[in-house]
Amino acid sequence: MGELIKFSDLKNKGSEKSAPSEKREGNDDHLNMYKLTDVLNILTALKKADISAFGQRTIDRKRKLVSGYTDNELFGWINNYTEATIKVHPSFFGAIIDELRFRKFI
Repeated sequence: MGELIKFSDLKNKGSEKSAPSEKREGNDDHLNMYKLTDVLNILTALKKADISAFGQRTIDRKRKLVSGYTDNELFGWINNYTEATIKVHPSFFGAIIDELRFRKFI
C-alpha cells in the first residue's frame, strides 16, 4: 500500500485567516504520498491539455493565498482532493505543490 509520512512535531505555520474564494479542505497531520502522486499526474495532464490554466500571474496569486495555510492544511488539500476540484482550480493545486516544495516537504 502507501507509505504515510507523519510530521508530529511540526509547528503550525502561517495565519489562520481563510480566503473567501477557497474553502479550506481538512487539517491532516501527514502527507499521503500516493495521493500526492495522483495530484501531480492530474496536474501534468491538465497542463499538457490547457497551458493557459497555469498562467504565472494566476499561480503567483494562488501562491500568496496558500502561503498563509499551515502545513496540516496543505496536507489536507492533497489528502482530500477530488479530480473535479483539481480540474476547476488547477492553478490553486499547482500553488499548493509549489508551497510544499518551498517548505521542503517534496
